[in-house]
Amino acid sequence: MIARALPHLAPDVTTILHLGDWQMPSALTDEIFAETTINRIYVTLGNHEPWDQITPLLNKHPGEAVRASDLTWILPRPARLSIGGRSVLSLGGAASVDRESRIEGLTWWPDEAITDAHVAAAIAGGPAD
Repeated sequence: MIARALPHLAPDVTTILHLGDWQMPSALTDEIFAETTINRIYVTLGNHEPWDQITPLLNKHPGEAVRASDLTWILPRPARLSIGGRSVLSLGGAASVDRESRIEGLTWWPDEAITDAHVAAAIAGGPAD
């Protein structure tokens, strides 16, 4: 498991960027990384998240990262961060190309797709590293 190896392989790493398919319960994440130098995990959502739960949460805090636990933050679309002196752009989401074999509202959600408005907002923020 990466959490056990991290302190030995990269003791200076304090931030993890999680890209899509976030499924780990936040309390468990905090427990797993308790013995490491990790002090934040930023989640860029993909297409296999429970969007029926996430969309209302993000809508309640428009444009803001939402704290899911002591370590975990769910990023809005789009989000801009400065990490290690670099400008980072997060624009989460993806369309499920296999949605015909899935069930809307159970195994796929229309909210998973990146919209033209998301793209326009990301572009309006200017370049990122």
